[in-house]
Amino acid sequence: MFSENKSHSFGQFVSLFTALCTVMLAASANALDFEYQIQDESVIITAYNGIEENVVVPETIEELPVTAIGQWAFSRNNDLLQVTLPDTVTSLGMEAFSYCRNLESVQLSAFLTQVEGYAFYGCNRLREINLPDTVTEIGDYAFASCLSLTQVTLPPELTTLAEGTFFDCGSLETVVIGNAVTELKARCFERCDSLTRIHIPASVKAIAENTFIYCGSLEEFTVDADNENFAVLNGDLCNKELDTSYFCAGGKEGTFELPANILTLNPNAFLGCIHLTDFNVDSENPNFSSVEGILYNKEGTVLLVYPAGRLGPQIIPDGTITLADHSFDSCAHIPFFIFPATLTSIGSHAFWYCSTLTSLGFNGNAPEIIDDVFYMNATQIIIYSKPGTTGWEKSFSGYPVRADSVEQTVTLNELKQNPLPYGSKDFNLSAKSDASFGLNYYSTDPDVATAQRYLVHITGAGTTTFYAYQTGGSRSQVNYFPAISNPVTLMVTPLEATITVASLEQPCDEIVEPFGYEVEGLIDGDTLQGTPVYLVDGTALEDLVYPLTPGTYPLSVGGLYHNGYNIQIIEGTLNALPVKDPEVAVKGLEKDELGNIKAIILTFSGTLQISKDDGATWEDLMDDDSADYRFETEGSPKALFRAAVVR
Repeated sequence: MFSENKSHSFGQFVSLFTALCTVMLAASANALDFEYQIQDESVIITAYNGIEENVVVPETIEELPVTAIGQWAFSRNNDLLQVTLPDTVTSLGMEAFSYCRNLESVQLSAFLTQVEGYAFYGCNRLREINLPDTVTEIGDYAFASCLSLTQVTLPPELTTLAEGTFFDCGSLETVVIGNAVTELKARCFERCDSLTRIHIPASVKAIAENTFIYCGSLEEFTVDADNENFAVLNGDLCNKELDTSYFCAGGKEGTFELPANILTLNPNAFLGCIHLTDFNVDSENPNFSSVEGILYNKEGTVLLVYPAGRLGPQIIPDGTITLADHSFDSCAHIPFFIFPATLTSIGSHAFWYCSTLTSLGFNGNAPEIIDDVFYMNATQIIIYSKPGTTGWEKSFSGYPVRADSVEQTVTLNELKQNPLPYGSKDFNLSAKSDASFGLNYYSTDPDVATAQRYLVHITGAGTTTFYAYQTGGSRSQVNYFPAISNPVTLMVTPLEATITVASLEQPCDEIVEPFGYEVEGLIDGDTLQGTPVYLVDGTALEDLVYPLTPGTYPLSVGGLYHNGYNIQIIEGTLNALPVKDPEVAVKGLEKDELGNIKAIILTFSGTLQISKDDGATWEDLMDDDSADYRFETEGSPKALFRAAVVR
């Protein structure tokens, strides 16, 4: 092993050990400071000890090529902003740049072939990575937790996407998977919250069951028609036979429709589908059913998936016997659940990521549980059980149990005025608990009205239902079971608003540009939402074919809305004028002292095309609606020319 003290000049050594050497370069003019090994006539960078923000790795050291960045060589260097690697580098070692929190840019070698595991793990500010076509191997979690990474194109010769490759890349929007990839391993796109679409090429043969979990913005999958293993049904990833659903697109909202032909579900198919509020299963499906909008087995005894997009406390239907693994995963807006006496078992991970969960109420005996039921929940969850039930101990999966909890009644008073117009002032809800506890409130549709504590704020037109609830508690040595009030419904009627579209008049061959419009009737502070779509006789501007037929066309604007208003469109008109016949005329002549014609002054409208003598080649000379043109004749005694004007 060779070693060099920083104070010595480059090339001095203090010890020798076999053919391997470790060398520390003296600080150069740009303050670079490397440690390295020499092996097989090439250099492996093992550490960087400098403080430079922009580091350029040299092509050679000791007149030998630098071919690899070794394990942990730059790891946890928070000074590093940019790195440029020479084209001699073919390999990046394990955690080579891991946790370089401020690293923004990396220029990789054009001949890089291998990126080992965790190479860029935790590089929070790295926005883009350009992988050369030569890369054939990427290790586990190589780019995991690169929180600013937005786009990646995978090399064409890469065959496997390793475990966790892009795990927790929350800003990743676009990934292009190469046509040589045959396998997507576990968790390689888990928690890619900004990923909206993913295309599966024909080459892919295997996808792990948790590859695309917690992708909450994923709108749809697409699959190459020639893929022999996978297909798409309603934007979701399925097998080729369309009888097994692997992943629901995590960005889907509202009700998930499960058709009769889907006979098998990936256990993780709905993990991270945080916008679903209901399931609706085709009655002809032999294996699944929906009860009160919840996904069950056919018999309605095993609760498979609870819609994570629901709000407020929830009561689970009678007859539920088992809660499946991950059944309530990511139910992040529900303060408590009440379970029926029929419940006997709870699967693993059942309540993971239920961040607002504060209590659970059980009407029956203590259910059997598998370890790891709770994770990433509120600091304290209270478990309430009823008198006369058995199997309860002082704690339940690590949380305290308040046994023998008695029922309480919560009553929500009717509204004083209902319906109300949009724009009405905020008002208070009124409710009481016979146990004299403080209460919370919620609205089933926040797009109509919100309920913060007891204060209602109207947000749009429509219908919503309010509930008051109490999460359970103790008073005077008496435990009280969680309770939900009676429902109270509010109807909000819309206001009227108008969009008045301006009118236009222009030649029929002129491009129609986006036109003006005025909005009236909005309450101060309100603005229309959406992107305006400009329409000529119902056709968007970009789809118009020119020239238009001369005549009058209605002008309208679509794409604009507001939940609080009925919007009326008052159309404008486009008067498409016929194109004027182009004209050209001789306005005057210029002669020299011998009387020869020196120039001809032409006047025209349109585009002037002219040629000397009787030549066949026309030249566009000017493009103007009204102008004069001086045509040089080069002093000929006479001028022969042809002129035409076109539009």
